[in-house]
Amino acid sequence: MGSSSDHPEDASDYSGVVKIGHHQYWLRDEVEPNVDTLGENSDPGPSPLVAIDESRRMASIYTGMYGFDLPLTIQVRKSRPEPVLDDWDEAIEFSLLLKPGAHVESILNEDGLDFDLPAPGSYRIRLHAVGRQQGEERQHISIDHGDDPVEKHMLQIWPAPSAPLQWLKEHPRPTWEPDPDQPRTDFYVETSNSQYWISDHTTGRQAANVTGRGNGVILPEPDGHMAAIFTGEPASIVEVQKDILAAAPDLELDDWEEVAEVSMVFTGPDFGCNFLNESAPPGYEYLPAEDGQSRTYRVRVSVKGRHTPHELADRPPNTPRHAERHLIQIWPAPQAPEKIWKAPSAETR
Repeated sequence: MGSSSDHPEDASDYSGVVKIGHHQYWLRDEVEPNVDTLGENSDPGPSPLVAIDESRRMASIYTGMYGFDLPLTIQVRKSRPEPVLDDWDEAIEFSLLLKPGAHVESILNEDGLDFDLPAPGSYRIRLHAVGRQQGEERQHISIDHGDDPVEKHMLQIWPAPSAPLQWLKEHPRPTWEPDPDQPRTDFYVETSNSQYWISDHTTGRQAANVTGRGNGVILPEPDGHMAAIFTGEPASIVEVQKDILAAAPDLELDDWEEVAEVSMVFTGPDFGCNFLNESAPPGYEYLPAEDGQSRTYRVRVSVKGRHTPHELADRPPNTPRHAERHLIQIWPAPQAPEKIWKAPSAETR
């Protein structure tokens, strides 16, 4: 649970290691907070550092790394200490209502760090962080296994009336603009069986009941409400662009290695893309159809890089893209035969 050293003149210091999970740890007392409101009260900015529940009895503090060992220091003061920020990337102040028995806790387990407060009341907390950005690039840090820490935090706490959140020091984040020469990515799909699926909400299933691979790109079920889209490798992550259109788009073949088109029937109002036990993006998207209206649509799938070996790519901007990319285009159109606009050449197989 950490250690402490007392300084009678003004301070009590506590230190320890908190085992972080899900990019966060919690600062709270024994009063039950309203955890559901945390997401509504994140601090502003591109990379929030803290979120506070609406009762103001709990703060969720965000880390750069998903799961790791975080060295943490807590300093309890009788009055406001002067900021000393040279060794920190970020520093922010916020207020909480706390009682004695306050502590820091991991959401993974009961391990955390306890500290003593002089009395119940309003406290000001100054949160310092260093290494959050470097932490985003690492998978795991285990101090128990001899890893050097990358990210560190410090909390200074003193009695003070409630006041608005205030940034004292922000770490400059690199700006990024989409490369106009690269196709956009709307979402990612992950597969472990060489396929993912598109459907309306009426199927009630995650996966299509299809046998074989048909044209090798897209194969609908007989009633057309669900289809399988095929990927090159059994386990892969694919970048997907998806356009729901009012009319047939121009046929673009130059940037794609395979293009196939089929007719499907979707019942409004929406449509979704499913993979494993998830949907991407979460939930369904609206079609040009009324609620409960069944219409025939044309679905064109364009594929690039399906025959290029690739790894599970990382997500940050300005990093290498996935080798496999799909474009799904959907528009209302009468029933028509399947059409293979472009098949893979010998060079891409």
